[in-house]
Amino acid sequence: MKELINTLSNKYDYIIFDTPPVGIVIDSIPVIKQADGVVMIVRDNVTDITEYKKTINILKRSEANILGIIFNGVESISKHKYGNGYRYDYYGKGKY
Repeated sequence: MKELINTLSNKYDYIIFDTPPVGIVIDSIPVIKQADGVVMIVRDNVTDITEYKKTINILKRSEANILGIIFNGVESISKHKYGNGYRYDYYGKGKY
């Protein structure tokens, strides 16, 4: 893996490895140990908080550099758009 990363590093500025979830299988740990950093993907209303914390602990124990977290599948704050059958008023009634 180290040789592959070195070879790719000579050609590319960024190399992104999409690995299996850390909490499910340990296949990604060797890749993580060779990587400069990790970006976690968390799916809204799917990823369990216990699994999330477990994954963070595994990454910390692996001395992974956590660069950030991407929250996937998050609903927009403003689902209601003006002029599309939605209205806003002082009483909090929305759709009509």
